[in-house]
Amino acid sequence: MKLHGLSLFVVVFVAVTAMASVPPVPPPGATCSDFQLLPFPQTFPGPNFVLGGLTFTSPTSSGAPVTMQFVDRPEDFDGRPELNVAYSISGPTTTPLYLKLPWAPQNVWIDLMHFNRATVVGIDPTFAIVSVATQPTQKVRAFLPLSSQRGIAYVRFEAVETLLYRVCWR
Repeated sequence: MKLHGLSLFVVVFVAVTAMASVPPVPPPGATCSDFQLLPFPQTFPGPNFVLGGLTFTSPTSSGAPVTMQFVDRPEDFDGRPELNVAYSISGPTTTPLYLKLPWAPQNVWIDLMHFNRATVVGIDPTFAIVSVATQPTQKVRAFLPLSSQRGIAYVRFEAVETLLYRVCWR
C-alpha cells in the first residue's frame, strides 16, 4: 500500500513538473526584454506603462484602463514574474493591450503562454496590419513570430488568460 501511495506521488510530481514553463531559446542575434528578470510584484493602472524598457498601452473596458498585474502567476510553476494579460480583446466596449517598440524592427518574437487564447498582431509605422501569429496550444510556452519588410512598430494582443514573459526583436 505504501508503494502505491509513493508511486502516485511520483506520477503527480512528474506531471506537474512537466507542465512547468520551459523558456524557448531566443533567435540568434535577437535583442530581448526579459520581464522575468525584473522586480515584482508591480501593478500598472494605465493608461500607459513601461516594463523592461518597452511602452505598453493598457487594454480598456467601457472606456476605462484595465489595471495590469506583473506578478508570479501559479499556472506556470516557475517562481518568476510575468505580465498577466487577463483580457485583451477588440470589441464594441473594449480595446486590447498594445506594445510600442522602440523602433520598427523587421522581426519580433513574443514569448507567452495562454490558458484560453492568444493572437499577436504586428502593425507597421503607418498603422497597417502586416503580420499575425496565433498560439493554438494552451499551457505551452512559445515564441510567436511576427515579421514584415516594412517593420513592426506596434504589437496588438488579442488574448485571454495569457502570461507574457519576453519580447525579442531583430
